[in-house]
Amino acid sequence: MAELHPDILATRPNADGVRFDLRVPADLACFPDHFPGLPLLPGVVQLDWALALARPRFPLPPRFTHVVDLKFVRPVGPGAQIELDLSFDGARGEVRFCFRDRDGRECSSGRIGFAPDSAHV
Repeated sequence: MAELHPDILATRPNADGVRFDLRVPADLACFPDHFPGLPLLPGVVQLDWALALARPRFPLPPRFTHVVDLKFVRPVGPGAQIELDLSFDGARGEVRFCFRDRDGRECSSGRIGFAPDSAHV
């Protein structure tokens, strides 16, 4: 069984940041329990993928603080090919993410916020 990492098919810069072409492995560790008989990619895994792929590409402050404007509008299942667009708003300390299906329809989106270690929230 695969752990919880996507298959990265391609990575390319776009006008605002970077786009990833991803495949959702059919044997992800989360699928047997989320949900039996109808496996769906959990939202927390989507957030983790966005964060993990953003960290090495943007100058993110060290401390995660919040998620805002979070929307899950289309389910993602095993074997799906999806796109992930990431951009970084340095003034706000936020990564914007959007997962889309192969037809360009939004699956999920939101903003992940960060703060320097010295900041208090």
